[in-house]
Amino acid sequence: MHIISRKYYVEHAVQKAINEGCEQFVILGSGFDHLGSLFAAKNIPSFEIDTPSMIQHKRRMLTQNGFKSEHLNLCPIDPANQNINEVLLETGEFDPTKKTVFLAEGFFDYLSLDSNRAILENITALCSDLKLISTFFDLGELNFFHRFMFTSGVAMVGETLKLPLSRKEFIALLNEFDIKTENETSYSKIEQELISKMEIDLPVLKGFYILESSKC
Repeated sequence: MHIISRKYYVEHAVQKAINEGCEQFVILGSGFDHLGSLFAAKNIPSFEIDTPSMIQHKRRMLTQNGFKSEHLNLCPIDPANQNINEVLLETGEFDPTKKTVFLAEGFFDYLSLDSNRAILENITALCSDLKLISTFFDLGELNFFHRFMFTSGVAMVGETLKLPLSRKEFIALLNEFDIKTENETSYSKIEQELISKMEIDLPVLKGFYILESSKC
């Protein structure tokens, strides 16, 4: 239920950003996420950034399912030799003068603080007018048992949480790059607004937040 409700709120946040004037959409660490295809089908230029192997799998999956859109750009990145700006500009389709919404869902938590800083510096240098939708887990809000189960589950799929920040510290990091958080959806808000109305006893994980931010 956590993933389903998370995606529900993230999709609405992206749509809200587009309704407020964003003209193109970038997904950082896109994986098999469907939102790039969804908004490309609505004629929004969409750019999915991930590792070459992941992009290859995604391209094959879309081809097998017959999805085609001139507005969807699958962008492989070699993090050791490329940055996000280079990858986007190399497409020839990305316009840095247009208002852009960036999505970092399940992304920043898995990168080091230095990598977070580099990415925030890249995107704010590239786009003077941007919105950033990001998810964040504050592990400090979990009890020992839930923290252990969550981090163990992450490890089982070969991932590691690398960002040693609390929610307040992460928001402060965004502020360093003139990115101001305007709306925050917490796990408790999701439970009150969505889960409670569904009469399903499947809670959202504590410590989870969706942040909607804009460059000042």
